[in-house]
Amino acid sequence: MTNEQLDELRKRLWQAATRLRSDADIPLNKFDRPVLGLLFLRFADNRFAAIEDKLRAELKAQETTRVQRTEAQIALALCGLYLPPEARYDRLVTLEDDANFAEAIHDAMKAIETHKPELDGMLPKDDYAQLASTGKRKTLLKDLLRMFADIPKDATGDVFGMVYEYFLSEFALAQDGEYFTPTSVVKYMVEVLEPYRGTLYDPACGSGGMFVQSASFVERRRHERHTDEDEDLDLYVYGSEKNEETVKLARMNLAVHGLRGEVLHANAYFDDPFEDKFGEFDFVMANPPFNVKDVSLAAIEDNPRFNRFGLPRNKTKATKTTKKGSAEAADSEGERIPNGNYLWITMFIAALKREGRAALVMANSASDVGNSEYEIRRKLVLRGLVSQMTTLSSNMFLTVTLPASLWFFDRSRERDIADDQYDDKALLDADLPVLFVDARNVYRRVSRSQREFTQEQVLNVATITRLHKGERVRMVALVDEYLENTFAHLPGITQALREADAAVKTLAQQTMDALANLMLTTEEKDALHAPALVPHHAVLADGVHGTLPTSLATAESEAEKAMNAYFAWRRSTWPAGFETRSLMPDEITAANRAQHIAREALDVLATTILEHRRHLERTFRAAETLLGHAIEHLRSPVKAAPTLPRPSVLRPALTKLVEHSNTQQTKDPEFLPKSSLYYLAQVRWLHERFPEATYQNVVGLCYSASLQEIEKQDFSLNSGRYVGVDPDEDDLTEEEFQQQLHAWHQELRELTDKAHGLEQTIEMNLIALLENAE
Repeated sequence: MTNEQLDELRKRLWQAATRLRSDADIPLNKFDRPVLGLLFLRFADNRFAAIEDKLRAELKAQETTRVQRTEAQIALALCGLYLPPEARYDRLVTLEDDANFAEAIHDAMKAIETHKPELDGMLPKDDYAQLASTGKRKTLLKDLLRMFADIPKDATGDVFGMVYEYFLSEFALAQDGEYFTPTSVVKYMVEVLEPYRGTLYDPACGSGGMFVQSASFVERRRHERHTDEDEDLDLYVYGSEKNEETVKLARMNLAVHGLRGEVLHANAYFDDPFEDKFGEFDFVMANPPFNVKDVSLAAIEDNPRFNRFGLPRNKTKATKTTKKGSAEAADSEGERIPNGNYLWITMFIAALKREGRAALVMANSASDVGNSEYEIRRKLVLRGLVSQMTTLSSNMFLTVTLPASLWFFDRSRERDIADDQYDDKALLDADLPVLFVDARNVYRRVSRSQREFTQEQVLNVATITRLHKGERVRMVALVDEYLENTFAHLPGITQALREADAAVKTLAQQTMDALANLMLTTEEKDALHAPALVPHHAVLADGVHGTLPTSLATAESEAEKAMNAYFAWRRSTWPAGFETRSLMPDEITAANRAQHIAREALDVLATTILEHRRHLERTFRAAETLLGHAIEHLRSPVKAAPTLPRPSVLRPALTKLVEHSNTQQTKDPEFLPKSSLYYLAQVRWLHERFPEATYQNVVGLCYSASLQEIEKQDFSLNSGRYVGVDPDEDDLTEEEFQQQLHAWHQELRELTDKAHGLEQTIEMNLIALLENAE
């Protein structure tokens, strides 16, 4: 299944599910778990069907042996699941219309749980009776079963995982994102943290997105490094979640993605379900609730998970009024913690083993808050625990519009400091820099209220961290991948340019001929050649007589020559790829220089293509303007209107060129094809900021601050204080602004085209009515 087919499938399934919910008038909060449960059933059936031939073969083979395993035991060993006949999806789909579907689904899930006890209580088997009795659509369950039957029977676990994550995100978006961290943010956290193997803990795991993306990272890195699948690049995950229903979603998520681990119901402030493992985790990742108020001090002050660096304290006692029945109300007469943000921070560090690393999402305000939090933050910085701070753009989260920060900790850098030594100025001399990254201007706009990272933005910003660690080869390897994609897509863009050139030239000639043949009065001729329209006539004439720039063929040839030379050099030097062996510094420098030469040749071609594209767009707009003026403002050509050319007929060729030459992704970046110039723009982004493939401070983007510099900023961890503001850069670069403006203009033109089409249809109908009346 291609990416485009998968994207179409998941969107079609979601639209069908929401339509069924609307028809049945089911509240959304009663619909998500049952729908995801049916998706799990479909996944389980596909997984079991894939091993049925092996299952039958093993049953046959053991007929003559003394060791006899049951069918269920063999299936569990082969795929981790066993589905007896009553649990098969085809049986559920083919039940008669008058069957009790709720009972049948319940029995199917119960049968799966019976043979795999760790799933017990995870599947929403009891929800379907209520769903069937609540909605107005009596065939709702059968319709939902049929909907998921559209998923191909050979669909892999990866396909189900993507569909499951998509449904989770859509449900979360519709329900204020209660249990879902945006995937692109999680991907970035994982790229920085790099959880290759070991144990991963998330004390506020929601639906388990951190676990899923961590596992995906391991698989991707195994492929990039050409690593044997048997190498120990594996994770075991531990999660806790205070919402019991969300725990079930997370467990299903782990099962769909084939992850090993445990997710338990617990409030991490007051319960520690993994107490025997605390302080031994390799990695910790979470997006905990921000700014939790009035946690009972008595409940946590003696807990080593929270008190290692001190506790956030109020100068005055909090009000005695608490929310009735809340867990925090256990000590309503005592002192309250004013804000829980630093409780999460200290708990994350305490959960790690000595070499462990952690990442968490935190409210931006926590980066430089004062009072008792200042003292905690100062200790964390001086001990070397804080390795990186990244500030994100606003609107990256479903429920938080303001920018959030990502905190990264590394206990391998930690040094022990006695409580009475924190004021020792000699501590500031240690080489324990903190990397500050300001990514507020790095995002893709999804809608007015939502932003996200593209996959390439995730990798580009994570490259800053890798360069800061001295991992130069990682940037060279990434640029190599981008150059390969750039070159692979070049034929498409040059072909699209030639087709667009022919289409626009045809439109320009047709427009000039049509306007010349109109029977116009002197007054109308003067109007058509009014001073405001004269430039459009000139552009149109230039479009008719212009040709593809001769520099295009030259630039195309030089780019192809440069890329072939680069790939030939790379194949002879590193036939298996850059990351398959250790490279000496001079080898990395040579690779970086070769990539710059290839990119510079491609830049010349890209400039030529974009310049001619702008010429074609100007010509097209000139034709549109003059034809629109003729139709809207002149009386004489009304009867001749049918003979006027229609720009909308020839626009697809220009639209195709725009798509093939876009330097940024304005649509879903995960599935839609990306242009050659888009990949080239990623190379340029990296080369312009890190030309030597080594880390350097970049104004407005990143800064490596020493302890002395942080102390001068009063131990603030706000990236903006260190990174500064690039005077030449605001929200968008000039090129990005031009692209965004073009996208908006393109949309406006399409809407205008539709309006003109309707207007012409109405005009023609009126003319026909008048002629018939005569």
